[in-house]
Amino acid sequence: MNTRTIVALLMSGLVLGLASVTLAGVEPSPFHRLINKLHSVENVLDAVDNKLEKILVVPPEPVHPPDPCKLVNKLNAMANKLVRQNGRVEDVIEAIPAVPPDPCREFLAALDKVRDKAQSIAERAYPPDPCTPEVEEAVDAVRSAAQAIVDTVDSYVDPGGPFPR
Repeated sequence: MNTRTIVALLMSGLVLGLASVTLAGVEPSPFHRLINKLHSVENVLDAVDNKLEKILVVPPEPVHPPDPCKLVNKLNAMANKLVRQNGRVEDVIEAIPAVPPDPCREFLAALDKVRDKAQSIAERAYPPDPCTPEVEEAVDAVRSAAQAIVDTVDSYVDPGGPFPR
């Protein structure tokens, strides 16, 4: 064997040995997977919020009244996404131990971001003017689905929940 090969094998063994000793005992946060799920929910809420703004808040250029049927379909799709995201938030909350040993600030921050984004959607979801009863009903569905996410998070972090404020 060549001297370079022997030195390279010894160096790689030394590096692997040191790495295994330094990383021993380091455990990932039990909240890491759940925080990632909350970030995913936040991304979906951002997308819904952007679509809602384009549909209801900022009128399209040139200004034409939107087709009520298309508008109702878009709003119903948003409401369905919000309902699914509420289910995901509930799943995350159920996966947390009943009495966690040490509340994770990152987890609480992720919950707050989800709550704030859902609150923003609920506050901004108002029917455009003029409005048909179908559009108004679809906007109400979006608002109530966003409010359900807010209520889910609030029930978890309220004084009676596992992470009291």
